[in-house]
Amino acid sequence: MTRFFSYVLSLLFIALLVTSSFAQQGSNSGFNFRFVDEVTGARVLPYEVIVKERNNRNLQYKIDAGKIAANGTVFLPMTNGVYDVTVSAVGYKRVATYFEVKDKKINVNFKMEPQSPPAEVSVDYLRSLRKADAMIITGYVMADELGLPLDSVLVYSADKAARTVTDKRGYFKLVLPLPVSEAQVEARNRVLFTRYGYTTEARQRFDMWPNGDAMLKIRLKRGIGVHTVDIVNKREPMRSVLDK
Repeated sequence: MTRFFSYVLSLLFIALLVTSSFAQQGSNSGFNFRFVDEVTGARVLPYEVIVKERNNRNLQYKIDAGKIAANGTVFLPMTNGVYDVTVSAVGYKRVATYFEVKDKKINVNFKMEPQSPPAEVSVDYLRSLRKADAMIITGYVMADELGLPLDSVLVYSADKAARTVTDKRGYFKLVLPLPVSEAQVEARNRVLFTRYGYTTEARQRFDMWPNGDAMLKIRLKRGIGVHTVDIVNKREPMRSVLDK
C-alpha cells in the first residue's frame, strides 16, 4: 500500500512539474499557431497537435480539436527551449517540424498540404487556361476572421478590363488581357477584391506575359478602405504562386 501511494504521489509530482513548466513565462513566450490549407488558404482544424521539448521528453503537450479556435488558431505558452511539433488533420499530410523559443512569442503559420488538391490547381488544368493574349489570375478568397471561403467577392482590374466573382468555395478565375501600351500597364496589373463590409484588398505591379498564369490567396478583413500590396513575381514557364 505504501508503495502504491508513493507511486501515485510520484505521478502527481511529474504532472505538476509538466503543468508548471508549460505555464511559466506564459505571457512572455510561446507559440501562436495558425493552421491553413496550403492551396486555398482556408482554415484547417487539426484533430491533434503534439508538442515535445527536445531536451526533456517528460514535457509533452497534446492539443486536441476542442482546444483549437474556430478560425484554426491556438496559443500555447512555453518556456525557453527547442520543441518538436507534429500536426495531424483529416484530409491533410502530417506535418512534423521544430521551433526554438527564446523569451518571445512566435507566430507560426502551418500550411497543411491536402492529400487531394483541388483539380483547378493541377498543371493540366492551368495549361488548358493559357491564352496568348492574356494573363490568367486564379485563386481563393477567405474571410480572415474565421478562415472560411467568401463567395460573391468582386474581383476586377483597376481599368475594368476584366472582372469576375468568387464562387461558394472562394475560388475565382480572372482572364486579364495583356496591355497593348505602356499607358495601360499601371491600371491593368492592379487587381482588386471587394465585398460589402470588408476592407478591399488590392494586388499590383505584378509581371504579365503571354500564356502566363498566377495564383493568389487573399484574406479579407472586416472594415473599410483599401489595403494594397505590391507583388514582384518572377516569370516562370508554367506558374507563379503569389502568396501574400
